Amino acid sequence: MITYDDKTEGVFTSGERFIVPHSIDSDDLIFKASYIVESNIKCKGKITALFDLIVVGDVEAYEIDVKGRFICIGKCKANTITVYGEIWAEEIIAINIETNSRITAQEIKAKTIIAESNILVSHTIEIDNTAESNKAIICGETVFGAGVLCSPVLFTGEPLDLDNGEEAVIIKDSTQKSEESNHITDKLIGTGTEANLIQIGEKSFKQENDFCGYLDLVISSAHDDEEREKFKRWKAVLQEVELSCHSLDKCKNIVQLIWLSEIANSDHFRNWSKVDEMFIMLDQHFTNLLYSNSDSIICTVNNYSELLMALNILHNYGDILSEELYDWIFEQLISNLGLKPEFIYKRLKEKGWATHGEQ
Repeated sequence: MITYDDKTEGVFTSGERFIVPHSIDSDDLIFKASYIVESNIKCKGKITALFDLIVVGDVEAYEIDVKGRFICIGKCKANTITVYGEIWAEEIIAINIETNSRITAQEIKAKTIIAESNILVSHTIEIDNTAESNKAIICGETVFGAGVLCSPVLFTGEPLDLDNGEEAVIIKDSTQKSEESNHITDKLIGTGTEANLIQIGEKSFKQENDFCGYLDLVISSAHDDEEREKFKRWKAVLQEVELSCHSLDKCKNIVQLIWLSEIANSDHFRNWSKVDEMFIMLDQHFTNLLYSNSDSIICTVNNYSELLMALNILHNYGDILSEELYDWIFEQLISNLGLKPEFIYKRLKEKGWATHGEQ
């Protein structure tokens, strides 16, 4: 048995985590602190982690028991995997998988899967017995095998290929028992149309404000590269804005508010409380700066394409901003084009956006 704790020699530290810079081969392993293993783990017996465990490689063990999050940037193979936090892996092969949180993977092959939250898989799930989630089972390709699926929401990119067909699918009631919610739940089985995605987002992600999980689903279901890149950009914007809202005094680039305007007004995020709150916080923050310290505000776009995109978003969704804030942003964007705002204002007043603003 090998034990890793906060006093183990030969490891490095990174913030509150410890790093093992080599592979591990042992009968049993115990991690008594949050650890990152920079290579593979091969364990004939049990891996026990009392906190988070991140493995930048493959993991092979008879049993895995993690009290925090378990992340494997490779293939994970074990008889039993029990995790109290989130599971994230490239590929999981196991007899039994159980977590109090969600599972995110590229592929899963298992006899039994039980997740308190979402099961999100980019490619395929092969199930022999039962895959059960209290939130949603979402698969980018298909689910196949002799098993049964049980969840309030089931979504696959391709038709199911279960041995017992529709009889192997159980759409169980959600925690909401109203007639309306049960009516919606009965319909939440389908493939990747935008209407289905939006409905799944409202049902399975909105309550927890899990915009990253929802956008991962939307990205995997995108119809083309352009749409996929748009949703990847939305995810990056929301993550950046979320960080900015924790330290507004450091938030100076008003372009964040422009990008967020598009997202908050989209059908995908309409009435999401977290997104609405972030928009209100940024809008109020920059409005206050405009009157108190406008020189501290910057409007930085990375290239000409982004500049045109920002102008188009401002045109489409600028009515939710105050007139003063809209005018200031417009002047800054036009100045980046090397044009005089007064000239553009005059031309738009004469002909309107339909003629000039969208060209």
